[in-house]
Amino acid sequence: AEWCTACLIEMPSLNALHHHLKDQGLLVVAMSVDEAPQVSIPKIKKKLNLSLPMAFDQQQHWSDLFDIHGLPFTVILNHNKEILHVELGERDWNTPELRSKIQEWLAQF
Repeated sequence: AEWCTACLIEMPSLNALHHHLKDQGLLVVAMSVDEAPQVSIPKIKKKLNLSLPMAFDQQQHWSDLFDIHGLPFTVILNHNKEILHVELGERDWNTPELRSKIQEWLAQF
């Protein structure tokens, strides 16, 4: 969300993670919950120099599915759409430890 400071702080690390592991099969998709995503998404991408895919949850389908009550909220799914990890709150997703864990998950498939 454009108004979520923690989300904006976290986004560059998600972008870096996406680029670091995309050739190994990782797909990072940022989901916007802004009321006007057609305005906010390009604005956020430009401001933070992001190139990862961004979608929007204007109808709150994903928010309802995962019962999201706070942001940022991160869900890691495998290719079978099974939940591997859920994280509420800001995090640096591009640390060596997290990259290693995600690479382990990617190697399983």
